[in-house]
Amino acid sequence: MADSHSRTLWGRQPARALLIDASSPFDDVLCDIICEALENLFSLACNIAGPSQIPYISIFLLTDVVECILPLSYVKSNLVRIQNALSHLKKSVGDMSRPPRRDDVSFSLGVHAASEQYRRQQNTISQVGTNFSQLEIFVLTCQRSRFVQQQLESVLMSMEVQHLKRIVGVTITSVSVDEALDGLEPSPVSLESTHTACSPLDLLSLQNFFHSWLMDSGGDSEYLHIILPPATPDEDNVVIKCDMQERLVNPAQLPCSEAFTLHPRSASCKTVFPSNSKAVGMVVPLHRIKISAMIPFSSLCESVIFGMPMVVTPTKCWKVDWDELEKNEQLFKALCHQLIKKGFVMLGQLEDLDVPKPTPRRQRALTITPPSPQGYFVLLPAPNMSLLIKSVAVKELMLPCSTCSSVDMDEPSEENVHILQAIMNKIEVLDSFNPLLHSSGLFESLRFQSQKTSNLSTRPTKRKVEETPAAKGYDNNWSKVLHSNYSQTMTPGNKLVITARQPANNFLTELE
Repeated sequence: MADSHSRTLWGRQPARALLIDASSPFDDVLCDIICEALENLFSLACNIAGPSQIPYISIFLLTDVVECILPLSYVKSNLVRIQNALSHLKKSVGDMSRPPRRDDVSFSLGVHAASEQYRRQQNTISQVGTNFSQLEIFVLTCQRSRFVQQQLESVLMSMEVQHLKRIVGVTITSVSVDEALDGLEPSPVSLESTHTACSPLDLLSLQNFFHSWLMDSGGDSEYLHIILPPATPDEDNVVIKCDMQERLVNPAQLPCSEAFTLHPRSASCKTVFPSNSKAVGMVVPLHRIKISAMIPFSSLCESVIFGMPMVVTPTKCWKVDWDELEKNEQLFKALCHQLIKKGFVMLGQLEDLDVPKPTPRRQRALTITPPSPQGYFVLLPAPNMSLLIKSVAVKELMLPCSTCSSVDMDEPSEENVHILQAIMNKIEVLDSFNPLLHSSGLFESLRFQSQKTSNLSTRPTKRKVEETPAAKGYDNNWSKVLHSNYSQTMTPGNKLVITARQPANNFLTELE
């Protein structure tokens, strides 16, 4: 069990059941949008390295009957099965002669079916390291929220809820709907209603909703402690406990991370480089970024910039002609000058950086190269006539942000304002940040690690070496030769003197 200074990683991710209401006005166009959003979600979830962020999923189609499209299944490395289930979902909706009426669809039967399936499989499926003990049910419908609320409230009155975390009604409408749910009775299960505005060709709103499943659902512990000095000498440090939210999927956890990061020494930019022998002479692609737009610097949000910053300067490559080097440097200076003058940064996309790899002739016909993504980057000008290039988020990596809904926007109390004013008056104010004045203790840590590794590698080990019969025979012969050809005499000074009895050539003859 984690102590007060640690927490469990992905310890409360629930299994999820998705119930899709096919009653009118649901149609095959909306079904295609839902399936594409789900396929995008599971393309990420099935390929993200590390603990499974969506452990299990089941999908049901609600018509006049309840059809199980995907039984409760493990998500990690199971994309093909999920894709087949989504194809079956689109076929089932396309084969309907007409959408069922609203009164013909029973939310109760669907919720009971999902709950019962989970209850049956709860004891037979497990995920190591994950507290897999609850189920979240999402009802995706085009009906009005008041009707959905009444249906789900009636379900909770007639079923066991000890293994349910919450039931969420998601209303998809062509225009934004904002209806408050009043009069909900206290329930051991959280009953929520989410309104998602979705035009006939809108995909981002649904994708944004489904991507919330990739975020940590655990609430057992806080994530961060901000430690401030005490307001008065007699008090303890002030600790503000916080949660943290990821703004985007970490590209380093994806198989194609090199498409979203740049590094001058490696194309793959892995945290563990190849061995020294393999790294020398390694062929890496030349990065090519095609500029597509310019953005005012004040409009660039820090939360969408990530990765290692790289300084860009005009090349000094000796293979380039001298006149071309001079012209290239002047163009670079002019570019920096104009960007600073206008207050712009440049947005560009990485061109395909696949390097052809030699393959045996027999395998060339069977080798299929998957399409490579191309990430986006921003180039920020600096007064010293250089550029800073950093990775910028794209829609596939973005995660929903709920900070506005989780924090009350009312003014803080006067008492807490006065406390923080007293604390902040005690904190040193710097004119600027100089990294050379702040040490992290990295060098000491690395030296300690090296010494520890060296001590482990040089520690003597005792091993009993067994002599082979041949070696034993050789030793016996060697002893006989010594006794037969040499005599040993102890002098008065306790010195051992060995003298030869026969000539050396006879001695060599016996050794042979």
